Amino acid sequence: MPRNPDVAAVLEHAAKAPALPAPEGRVVRVDSASALAAAIHNASDGDTVLAADGFYAMPPGVVLSASGVSIRSESGARDSVIIDGGTNGLGQIIAVVGAKEALIADLSISNSHYYGINVLGDSGVSGLSIYNVKFHNNAVRGLKGTTPIYPGDNGKAPANPPEVVERVRPRGGRVLHCLFLCDRKKEDPNDGFGGDYISGVDMQYLDDWVFADNVFMGIRGRNGGGRGAIFVWVQANDVIVERNLFINNDRSIAFGNPSYSGVSMRRGVIRDNCIVAGVNRAVECCGARDTSMYGNRIFATDMAYPLTVEFTQGSDGSSCRDNIIHGHLVAEDSVLCADNHVGSFEGVFRDPTVCDLSLTPEGKRLFGERRSREQ
Repeated sequence: MPRNPDVAAVLEHAAKAPALPAPEGRVVRVDSASALAAAIHNASDGDTVLAADGFYAMPPGVVLSASGVSIRSESGARDSVIIDGGTNGLGQIIAVVGAKEALIADLSISNSHYYGINVLGDSGVSGLSIYNVKFHNNAVRGLKGTTPIYPGDNGKAPANPPEVVERVRPRGGRVLHCLFLCDRKKEDPNDGFGGDYISGVDMQYLDDWVFADNVFMGIRGRNGGGRGAIFVWVQANDVIVERNLFINNDRSIAFGNPSYSGVSMRRGVIRDNCIVAGVNRAVECCGARDTSMYGNRIFATDMAYPLTVEFTQGSDGSSCRDNIIHGHLVAEDSVLCADNHVGSFEGVFRDPTVCDLSLTPEGKRLFGERRSREQ
């Protein structure tokens, strides 16, 4: 697919985000980038920061660290509050450091040179909710989560000992009803990966996170080698990816990385997603132990590509069952594969060009009523 389909047409098939309740506690209203940055910096636990409709060219160094803080648009319309990093050349727009039970909702995070939201993995972030946020044209990652091994993600010794890593890893996060969108594929060849260093979400060491009812579109590298639209790896536990729509991404869901030889995921769940696969894998599980994939509908745009879904590199105890895959499935012997429909199934999905993978009458006839439930 050389370009994205119409965004509005795809969103017609996504679950709608219920409106959030009115804020409680102290409310700080802002209408400028400097006021928004100051409100986040000076927030007390439990504050709500409400941004008026407008364009916010954010200054550098914005850090959310207080707990129970909500950052929201006052109107609830995510396209009407644009928090932008491109004007000031920001590497990251908002860093989340140590915050507990924070909420970022109903706004857009756009045009970062690296990360839209960066969760510092060594800081003890827990209970973070990202709700109805549009991540638009962020050059490297819309949502990034760094390793808890190295303080400040500096990549240098001394590393945190294992007991500290376990205590501070990001826990209990929720990413719901968001749109991760790039209007065009990445063209910069100087990112260290020939132009392919891009993902929607890239996070490590997660524990008990949910990614649900989101849309991922156009997450593409220069050469078709972008990482997963959702890319979770390195010792993650109990991550659920469900009811999302993926279209026109190089890879859609990646639990693990072929370049990493350790365990990337334990007890992951991939269920009830609709994926129109791009030039690479729809689902890639590398070192994903005891991970379940079921109830997904997948349409490969290139049937000549042999790895629409792949379980590899020691994905022991995992299962892939009850999926409809227009494409190919490759899995290690240690992976239980059962009750899947895999092959060439033209005409069974209503309109893959806009990620409408509800079943046609022919699809219902082929797959039976048990698999004909609308998602």
